[in-house]
Amino acid sequence: ADAAAAAVNPAETFRDGLALMDKGRFAEALRYITQTCDALIQDSTQIAKKTQIVQCVEYKVALKILTRTKEIERELGGFPEAAVELAQLTILLLQIPMLPKHKVICQKMAVKRNLEAENFGVAARVIRELLECSPENVKRDLTEKLEQCEDRQFKNSLPEAYCAEKVTFCWETFRPLKEDTPGAVLSCNYCPAVVDASTRTAPSGSGQHPPQETCTMCKFGALE
Repeated sequence: ADAAAAAVNPAETFRDGLALMDKGRFAEALRYITQTCDALIQDSTQIAKKTQIVQCVEYKVALKILTRTKEIERELGGFPEAAVELAQLTILLLQIPMLPKHKVICQKMAVKRNLEAENFGVAARVIRELLECSPENVKRDLTEKLEQCEDRQFKNSLPEAYCAEKVTFCWETFRPLKEDTPGAVLSCNYCPAVVDASTRTAPSGSGQHPPQETCTMCKFGALE
């Protein structure tokens, strides 16, 4: 694996991954971004700089979420639960730092999905953000959508955990985390990844925390 990672040109592979992402080929893009991250983590200079590895990790989780949205669209189609699940996932996408053009695409996706799920408060908040950076020809449509949210009194239909401005979520289960509960969250000591501690089981009957493990996202830091 190390030899394969060493053969990868990280800049090219990352660029190719983003190009696939732009075409909606999320699962393929994820493979490219993962290869990029695996190559960078072999480079001590990149580990020290950290910036590019963190960017790869953020795109990895974004692409995992986007891949999941495609699976839901395929599996559940027009079922009501699909609208709820897709709205929730788009809210999580908005928590991830991305390049400006990808952020705007995810914001538009979040508006569409939250309107479909009748989650009007969150939809309105994202519309207002889009209005600040949209050209005039797009603003009319956004303003109409904002009025639709106002007509519905900005009411949210999703659980409160999804509707806060900042949502901390597990990067493996894509579910919100209760940060104020002691021991509920494991964080990577290198990259921004966070996971639900309840998914890690301690040795049976030991009463101890499970042994520290390497982060599955950056494959370098430890979850603690």
